[in-house]
Order: sequence, then C-alpha cells, then structure tokens
Amino acid sequence: MGLGYIKKAYEKTEWLALTLFEGWGLFNLNVFVNQRHFAFSLALLVFVVNYVISLFEKEYEENSEVDLNITENSEPAKAKSSIMTKLRDHSWILSSCFIGLTVGITPYWNSVVNTALLSFLGLYTIINITKKDIFLPMFVTTGIAGIVSLPQLLLFKSGDSSLNEYPKLHIGYEIGRFDILDLTDYYFKILGLKLIIVIIALFIIPNRKKILFLILSVPFILANLLQLGVILYDNSKLMIASLIFINCLAAHFIVKLFQERTVVFKFFSVVLSACLMVAGVLDLMSVKNLPKVTIADKSDFTQWIIENTEPGSTFLTLPTIQYYDNVVSNIFMAGGKMYVHNAADSAYKLDERFNNLNIILRGEESFEKIKSIIEQEGIDYIVVSPELRQSGDFPVNENFLIENFVTKYNYNGIAVYSIN
Repeated sequence: MGLGYIKKAYEKTEWLALTLFEGWGLFNLNVFVNQRHFAFSLALLVFVVNYVISLFEKEYEENSEVDLNITENSEPAKAKSSIMTKLRDHSWILSSCFIGLTVGITPYWNSVVNTALLSFLGLYTIINITKKDIFLPMFVTTGIAGIVSLPQLLLFKSGDSSLNEYPKLHIGYEIGRFDILDLTDYYFKILGLKLIIVIIALFIIPNRKKILFLILSVPFILANLLQLGVILYDNSKLMIASLIFINCLAAHFIVKLFQERTVVFKFFSVVLSACLMVAGVLDLMSVKNLPKVTIADKSDFTQWIIENTEPGSTFLTLPTIQYYDNVVSNIFMAGGKMYVHNAADSAYKLDERFNNLNIILRGEESFEKIKSIIEQEGIDYIVVSPELRQSGDFPVNENFLIENFVTKYNYNGIAVYSIN
C-alpha cells in the first residue's frame, strides 16, 4: 500500500487544493510562463526589503539598547554615535538614491511589484517617523521612488490601455466575493499548516517584528481589497509576493522552535519542516506531469516567413490561444507580430481591433474601405489557416481575399494574402 501511495503521488496531475482560479492563476506557474520578467522583479523585491530591514533594523536594535546602558563609551552608544555621524556627513544619500531609483524603474519590469515596493517603503518610513536616523534616509528613498514611478504608472493607464479603469475596489476578489468564512477556507486550503504556523508565530515574535510583518502583508491585503486588472493574474502576483514573506515568518518560527533546548521542540520543528516540504514536493509532481506540447521551430510556414517577410511584420489571423503547433506559434517563432490576440485583453482595450478583424475577414465592405483599414493599422499579411476556417467566432470570406489580394503563400491549408 505504501508503494501505491508513492506511485500515485509521483503520477498526480492535479494540485493539492482545488480552489477557485487555482487552475490558471496562482499555483500552476502560468504567471511565470506568461510573464518571465516577473521572477526578476520578485528577486528585486526581496533584495530591497532585505537590504532596508538588515540595514535599519540592526541600527534600530542598537539604538534601543543605548537607553539600557549608562556608560557613554559602551558599544551601543558608539553605534548610535556612528549612525548620527552618517546623517551629518550625508553618506546615506548615495544608498538612498540607488534604492529609490531602482524601485522607481520597476514599473517597466512589473508594475504590481512596484506597487508592493512603494507600499513597503512608504509604510516603513511612516512607522519610523520619530526616529530621525531612519526616517530621513527612508523619506528620501521613498520620495525618489515615488517621483520616478509616477509618470510610468500614469503612462500605463493612458490611451488604449485597459488599466485606465483599474485598480478598483473589489473586496474578496481572490475568491470572487466578500465572505469571511469562505476567504478563511480558501486561504487555509492554499496555505494549510503554514497558516497555523504563521498565526502562532505572530503571538510569540516581538512587537517590532509584528509591525514589520504587517507591513510586508500589504500585498496580501491589496490582493483581497482591489481588482488590479481585467483578469486575476495581477492580483496573483501580489499573492505570490506575499507568500515569500509568509514563508519567511513560518521559517523563523520553525528555527526558533529548533533552537529550544528541549528535544521535543527540536523533533516537532523537524516534523513541521518535513510536512511543509512534502506539500511542495507533491505540487511539483503536478508540474512534472503537466501535458506537454511539441511546437516545431522550423515548419515550412515558419521558414517562409523568415525568408520572405521583413522582421517584425504584422499578421492578422485567428486571434485565440491554440495549445498546439499552429500558425500563431509559427508567426511568433519567426519573429512576426500579431495584429490582435485575445491574450492581450488584460493590457489593452481591443474592441476596435477585433471589429477591424471582422470587417477584413468578412469582406462585406468595399475593397477600398478594407484596404484603408489595413494600411492605417499597419497590417502586412492576412493568414487564413484551417483553424480560422473552422472558427464560428470569426467567419472568413476567402473568396473576397483571393479576388482582391495577392496570394503570397498557399501550402498545407495555410494561405497568406497581402494588398501588394
């Protein structure tokens, strides 16, 4: 029976907690697959948080010890003196400018991580408002980060971007509605034993660390108060950022437990670690067993695009995701661009482009009008594939295309048309 369970675990294809949205949002790595830059921005988030806390919290603890020591020449007193010296000689300005500018340019990597970083810097500045040696450097850092970030964030919300309607208040968005019991059940399924560990840890860690953890929990709070975009991906990024710090708190508790002299506590901490790791290993088995699709890197159509079109040419074809080798993957593999694709719905308002696509494919308007749309929109090629012909959502009048356009390619059911 034991071997049977191991075999089932090794071959499992589903996640441990079959919760709402889990199949496509938070746990199946789609966020990382579709936005490969997200991993870098997460690393930057951890670096900035770790840098700030390791720098200023050490100084905070040293300053706190000064009040308990009468001797002015003691080590804590000297530490406080050195901190004040840094403020007087402005040696902190360089690091504040560096961190501020680094956070300020993160919208170009990931605007959601930028939001998490700005919230951390701002709140950390506020809780240290009475401590000049921490407040002044943090105020400058946060100010620079905010000033550099703001124009980029406003740009992302301008024009045809779908983000100009977001963020908006949507309490309980992670489960689709606001219900305390359902939210608790949802996160218990997601975090499991880790949620219990975190709750216990909050009762035993010092107040200062509790405050820091609450600040680092802001992304978690925002993910459940606001809807950041058309789909759940952006909120899921906040959740993943939160999970990093939840893991840190859980690890802190287990380490403290192991450091206890009692053998029972040490044993219990090892058991907890093993349980948490097993859960991760089981979900990794699901990743291992995900269905795999083979896409040709050099099909006949891909090779034709490379040899006969200009790099970066724009193609109009079926605008839906197809999870197999198809003309869309061929176009992307060859370095081409799609005029419209429904995977971009979360970034742009695409109604006008979908309308243009239908006008062109249906061929019900005059050729001059359709030609004008193609030239105005910068469409280089129209690709008719078997999938497009079979699509009920985007009917195509291929006779109109044959009669009015130049056929550039026609092989294996794929036809390419151009106005010249």
